[in-house]
Amino acid sequence: TDNLSLTWLGMPLAIEVNGVDKAEYYDTNIAITANWQEQTWQQHVEPLLKKYLGGQVQWQGELSLYQHHNGGFSYDAKIDSQLAQALLHLPSPYQKNQGQKVPLTVTATGQLHESTINAKYGEQLSFFGVLEHESSHFERAHLVLGDEKMLLPMDGFHITTTLAQADFSHWQPLISDIIETVSNDSDEQQVNDLADNSPSLFSKPDRIRGNLAKLDILGQQLNNVSFNLLDKEHWWLLQLNAKETRSRIKFYPDWLTQGIDINADFIHFSTNKDIDENDHVLSDKDALTVIDEQDVFAHIPKINLHCDRCQVDKLDLGKVSFSLSRTDENTINIDHFNAKREQAEFSLFGQWKKDSQGSSTDIHGKLMLKDIEYELEQLAYGSIIRDSGGVLDFDLNWLGGPHDFAFEHLNGEINTTIDDGYLAEVSDKGARLFSVLSLESLVRKLTLDFRDI
Repeated sequence: TDNLSLTWLGMPLAIEVNGVDKAEYYDTNIAITANWQEQTWQQHVEPLLKKYLGGQVQWQGELSLYQHHNGGFSYDAKIDSQLAQALLHLPSPYQKNQGQKVPLTVTATGQLHESTINAKYGEQLSFFGVLEHESSHFERAHLVLGDEKMLLPMDGFHITTTLAQADFSHWQPLISDIIETVSNDSDEQQVNDLADNSPSLFSKPDRIRGNLAKLDILGQQLNNVSFNLLDKEHWWLLQLNAKETRSRIKFYPDWLTQGIDINADFIHFSTNKDIDENDHVLSDKDALTVIDEQDVFAHIPKINLHCDRCQVDKLDLGKVSFSLSRTDENTINIDHFNAKREQAEFSLFGQWKKDSQGSSTDIHGKLMLKDIEYELEQLAYGSIIRDSGGVLDFDLNWLGGPHDFAFEHLNGEINTTIDDGYLAEVSDKGARLFSVLSLESLVRKLTLDFRDI
């Protein structure tokens, strides 16, 4: 045949067929060319995933069908595309603009009962699967994100990730949409299973594991990350290890309502500032300043956190518990934050609200210190207050989200009470000096002892 056109699932194909009788089989070779417009092929994409894919899809392939003379059937197929006119709105390194070429290759071999399928997208994604024809189900499948050698095939569905860098704020919306799509498909499939006992194309992943050199989570960078995500009966369990944390995280099916539970042995937060050897700030690299606030606000789930040992830069927070929930689509509640150790306790609650003008944050809390001098030294400040503790109550607000916190933009009230102690002369010796009521000049002339007041 020449110049033969047909449609498959409503999508046009141009084919040329050549049949040749060979010694052991009859070979039917089919050359295929496709040029699919966006409105045609997007009808077959799940609604939640349509926003990630677009453009024109052009591909060509070759399918060889072998009818064996002694009975039986086998085939080989190969599909190639440069995806030149396609758009992929995916996290790095999988995003692709129109006009950019990234090779996609799919090969399949099989016989009457099963097919083996391999696919590769650029240098950063590959897939292997064994498809059982009778059940239309992948008995074995392995998806690899990153440049890693494919492991020996195992039963079930496995996902492996090896990437140099990933940003959680970019991946989280995509993962949420995939989970919701899979959950909806599973519910629909359960209904279908009752009727025809047919399984879905893929099982739920048995295991998702991987390594990331760097992982950015809301402005916090984790280094040398290894993770293992397991499918439990009522949640996904993520075992996350990095230089900055060792934790176990439960992800519940209803992401925004049920949220996540975090249980950490330790977490070391960073303010992302470069400090020289004299503790002077060189530059501020806070990634939160470039995060899309609307996107972050829409996808923050309910969170419960417990950390046995938390630290921010050099400041030891001790044991931390934290709870966050949503009142509605425009209000996120900070139900409570509590950090406690032997020398101090810090607690607060508040809200992050969004409206047509932007967003704002209100917090209310208390700081109780047993030794003010010790705490200021932990922050690299000298202190003229000795042998004294104190309590600080605050009601504060500022424009923007919690990540926009800055002292120069605060509004509100702060009340503090300092208990018995005395003011002493302190030499800053090159360190930053913390002054209270500009008393450092007075202290040079006399020592004040107010423990009997």
